[in-house]
Amino acid sequence: MPNKIEQEIVQTYIVKNKRKRILWELDNPKKREYILFNRFLGIDNWKKGCLQPVEYLTSEKLSYYLAEKSKKKEVYFIGEDYIGPLSIKDAVERTEMGEWCMIYCGNGYGYFQGEGEFIKPARYLLHSSNFSE
Repeated sequence: MPNKIEQEIVQTYIVKNKRKRILWELDNPKKREYILFNRFLGIDNWKKGCLQPVEYLTSEKLSYYLAEKSKKKEVYFIGEDYIGPLSIKDAVERTEMGEWCMIYCGNGYGYFQGEGEFIKPARYLLHSSNFSE
């Protein structure tokens, strides 16, 4: 079952016509891995108004952004081989390795980094102005 944070991420960032299906897939153990790698990685499922493209952020700038927005020492991390809470420091280190990831700070703020093994990865600051708690 998708946890409360994953449900919040879907409600906050995913386009309305994809939400129900994505939540169902997150709840299905056989579909869960597929959804995380294909639906979250596919930027076409995201609300365009929530994506603010950015160039490379140094680890210091990204750490500052995440700390400022989360107001906590931990964020929720969705990545290639780990899903769950991580310290801001550990989450930023994982972005430096070039893996795709989504970091959620809460309150409608986050960071998305696309896959970038051979090309420059897409990077976005995430913000939903109509976030409701």
